[in-house]
Amino acid sequence: MTQWCIALVVMAGPLLRPLTPPEERPQNLQELVKVGVERVVSRVLDAPTKVGDFKWDPEKQRLDLMDLRIGNPEGFSDDDAIFVKKVSLESDLKTLMSDQPEVRLVDVGSIVVNVETALGKGNNLKTLMDNAKKIQPRGGGTGKGGGLRGNGEQKRWKIDKATLDTSTVNISTALLSAQKQSHEFGPFEMTFVGEDGQGLPANQILARVMEKLLQETNLGGVSESPVGGLIGDILGGGK
Repeated sequence: MTQWCIALVVMAGPLLRPLTPPEERPQNLQELVKVGVERVVSRVLDAPTKVGDFKWDPEKQRLDLMDLRIGNPEGFSDDDAIFVKKVSLESDLKTLMSDQPEVRLVDVGSIVVNVETALGKGNNLKTLMDNAKKIQPRGGGTGKGGGLRGNGEQKRWKIDKATLDTSTVNISTALLSAQKQSHEFGPFEMTFVGEDGQGLPANQILARVMEKLLQETNLGGVSESPVGGLIGDILGGGK
C-alpha cells in the first residue's frame, strides 16, 4: 500500500501540465502535489480521492502526505475504501519530476481498509485493482491514468523500498449488514523496480498494491468464516 501512494505523489507535477488549462493549474508546490495525487489516483482507480495536507522537508529530502482518502468505485457505498493517515517518501525532488523518478523509501503508517461486497458488483478492492489494470497507454498523449511521456510510453517509477505498518481491515457485505469483521494485517515490505530495473508504470504499481491488499485481507481465517464463505460465493470463488 505504501508504494502506491508514493508513486502517486511523485508523478503529480508532470501529470497536471497536459491535463489542466493554464489558468486552472496549481500555483504552488503544495497545491500541485495535492491536486496531482488526487487526479492521478482518481483516474487510475476510477474512484474519488482526497488529500488532507502535504509537507516537504528539503534537508531530509522527505515528502509527507497526510490524510489520503480513496473512495469506493461506483456501485459501492459512499464511505472510504482506503484511508491512509500518513505516507512519507524519501527522494531527490529533481528525480521526482524526471521521466524516470527514483524513490529510495516509501513509508506508510497504519491504514484502514474497508472491504465491501455488493451483489452483482463483487469486491470493491478487486474492482479498484481491475480498474488499474484496464489502463492502456494512448500513443502521443496522456492515457486515462496519466503519466505518459510525449511518445506515448508510460513513465516508470522506481521504488527501492516500500513499507507498511500493521493496519486494519474491516470486512462487510451488503447482504449481512450486521455481520462485520475486523482484522489486523501487515506489516509488510515491497519493492517496485521492474524486471529490467527501470521501474514500473503507475497503474501497474497500483494494481499490484491492490492485489497485495486482497491477499492480506484473507488473513485471520476470514475465508473460512460464514461471512467469508458468503463473500466467496458472491465473488464467484474469488474470480
